[in-house]
Amino acid sequence: MSSVEVLHSVDDLTHDWLTRALGAPVRSFTVGPIGTGQVSGTFRIVLDWDGDASSVVLKIADADPSVRATGVSMGIYEREVAFYGGIAGRLPSTALPRSYVAEYDDVDGWFTLLLEDGSPAHPGDQIVGCSPEEARKVVIELARLQASVHGDPELAATISKDPVVTGLMLEMLLPLYYERFGTRIDDTHRPVVDQLVQSFDTWAADRSEPRGLAHSDFRLDNILFGEEGAARDVTIVDWATLEWGPLTKDLSFFIGGNLTVEDRRAHEKELVTAYHDELVANGVKDFSFDQCWRGYRLNAFSGVLMAIGAPMVVVATERGDKMFMTMLSRHCQQVLDLDALTLLHEIRTAAIQVDPNDEARHEPGIDQYWNESYYLDAISADGTIGAYVRAGFVPKLNRTVYTAYVVGVDRPSVGVLAYEAPLPTVGNVVETDEFTSDLVVEEPLKKMRATLAGTGQSYDDPAAALRDEAGEPVHVEMDLVWETDGEPYMYQVTSRYEMPCRVTGTITIGDEVLTLDGPGQRDHSWGPRDWWSMDWTWASAHLEDETRMQTIELRFPGMTNATVGYEQDPKGLTEINGMGTGYQIPESRMPGRTIATLEPTGTSYEWEPIAYGPLRIEAPDGRVCEFPRAMARVTTSDGRTGLGWIEWGHNVVPTKDSDSPVIAAAQRFGRTAKERATAAATRAVAAVPGSAYDGLMNSRAGRPVTAAIFKALPGQINRAAAEGVDALIRFKVTDAKSGGVDVFDLTLPLTGAPTVARGIVGKGAPDARLTLMLSSADLMALATNRIDATEAALTRRIVVEGDLHFVPTFAALMAKPAAGAGQTQVGHID
Repeated sequence: MSSVEVLHSVDDLTHDWLTRALGAPVRSFTVGPIGTGQVSGTFRIVLDWDGDASSVVLKIADADPSVRATGVSMGIYEREVAFYGGIAGRLPSTALPRSYVAEYDDVDGWFTLLLEDGSPAHPGDQIVGCSPEEARKVVIELARLQASVHGDPELAATISKDPVVTGLMLEMLLPLYYERFGTRIDDTHRPVVDQLVQSFDTWAADRSEPRGLAHSDFRLDNILFGEEGAARDVTIVDWATLEWGPLTKDLSFFIGGNLTVEDRRAHEKELVTAYHDELVANGVKDFSFDQCWRGYRLNAFSGVLMAIGAPMVVVATERGDKMFMTMLSRHCQQVLDLDALTLLHEIRTAAIQVDPNDEARHEPGIDQYWNESYYLDAISADGTIGAYVRAGFVPKLNRTVYTAYVVGVDRPSVGVLAYEAPLPTVGNVVETDEFTSDLVVEEPLKKMRATLAGTGQSYDDPAAALRDEAGEPVHVEMDLVWETDGEPYMYQVTSRYEMPCRVTGTITIGDEVLTLDGPGQRDHSWGPRDWWSMDWTWASAHLEDETRMQTIELRFPGMTNATVGYEQDPKGLTEINGMGTGYQIPESRMPGRTIATLEPTGTSYEWEPIAYGPLRIEAPDGRVCEFPRAMARVTTSDGRTGLGWIEWGHNVVPTKDSDSPVIAAAQRFGRTAKERATAAATRAVAAVPGSAYDGLMNSRAGRPVTAAIFKALPGQINRAAAEGVDALIRFKVTDAKSGGVDVFDLTLPLTGAPTVARGIVGKGAPDARLTLMLSSADLMALATNRIDATEAALTRRIVVEGDLHFVPTFAALMAKPAAGAGQTQVGHID
């Protein structure tokens, strides 16, 4: 294979370049495009030379910087070059073209492939579909390729990749997808999409079948069928999405999406049989036909996923949209015909089962906010007394966040609040000068005991805790046992499980001994817990008819809400994926009447708080999150009643009362002046047409303007909020005029102000926690609030890679400060 410079454009082709690439003199050549690639360009080069081939195929990166950024960020350029540069040599040549050149520029994202031309041949057309005879040829060649490297640990390590997509990302993307394509989706197919998104993390994590070589975009548009005189019957191209994945992923994707529904129904069993027979004939063992058929059924969702995600990340074209809609229709029908939803339900049911070993403590992660939490709450059967306990162990900050409350009707709220207690030295025992507490799992998943003895704070006005005020000291003791009274439920989006319980025991406040016997629940979670990156509503209910529910609705800045939880009764458990919460924040900032309608069950709940146990949690960097939590009476829209808890998570701007009225007045004036200046600037920006910004950023002046934007960036970030984050965020800004890339690194240090400096990529560059790739015009659009950052990221107009869990934290740092306390509406209550 020859080593030559990477081409940026087909116009860069020369006789000398081709001569060096092919190893023989090229007298003349002509070039013409092949197909309409979404993220790269493909061309046929007809040659006048003394070599055997009359033509070759050239593949290069797309000239559009934003499209090229997508190819780089998704790794598809690098992967295809790696495939033809090395992996292809280990595979049978009966379905692969010879490679002359495979070069990649890892700095600016350009690549060049020069390949053998499969002509005379015709490409497949996914929209039209292929014949069963053609499909048979394809699946047999697929089996031969996979069998040749089956069980190869070296190749598995080379091409395995972490999942880019998560269920949470799909939940946020789905409303945009439905907005664009909703009217074109068959009513019977929409539930398939919804259930895949809800169960995506479980489906993606399934390891019930062997892993192997996977093309991962195995469809007719990437297959050439040889005509008379061709070197091979079938040529498989476009290996940019190569991975080590489920063995039958390509098989199901191809059969389900590239045959008409009628042909698939008539021939899929015999095609799967031919594929399996070829695997066995080529040495694959311990993979039965039953396993193969099950994998084929389960991987029908691969096509559904592609039809959802791909159109949101590539440039929209009329044919592309038609192809994606064809793909969605065929694969959804494949899912339904094969009853793959039953398989999805089976693996989801297995995944939400809790492992008893997870009741124990876990190895800490590296995130400074990594937190292992045990939370337990309870209410007496008559609704007069309630209690909760939470111990959160935060190893990186060397502390335990311990909170406990005893609340009741017409009585003070008593809290034991220690936000920086020592970490346990034995078990879960937390000891301070004021109290001692222990949490003991007496029988995994069935029985847990919480004990507490010491001094708490009594609040006649529970809201005082939100104002960071101390209460009156009072002696507190607690000895309560939580026994599971329902089905434990394991989250899929995070490491956490919950279970409904029956709670019994005693509580002592001063000289008063209280007996508690009633419903409750407990949960256990471990992982990063950055309360200050989002808001939420958490709610639980225990109804008199034995219905139990517990859900949380997460609200990330500028993103679609995400919900997870369960509703269960003696008949079984249903996962909740929508909450539709409505409430108001009173002046006191304590919980008020809250309503929520759960999806998919449709149950409407209303919580009416009757006693309060709120918290005020401050981050090491000064950010404040309020947890207004309350015991509540619960009523459903169909008249059922019960008891429960409601909690809001609200991030607020911390304020300190000034002793000086002069300083206070100056602060108010400063805020007013800044607000007026901001409003004036906003009006001025709005008066400038968007085309003017594009023209500016795509001109010679664009790069200095980019540098000026980044020079101003540190001043736009709240320093107090950024301190302690300790992260490097890399921006790669492509100039459309020159195709060059400017790199800027934003450093958020543990202490001190954020800084921006010119960065580098490739070898020697420091690791970035998050990388954003965008065009210079989109950078200007962001700086002037012309585009929504979240939507731009979801649609890949801005490409984000790295620690996706850090995105909400970073978005919060870049967001405008929230409004001050007061009467604020969230959702809506009639």
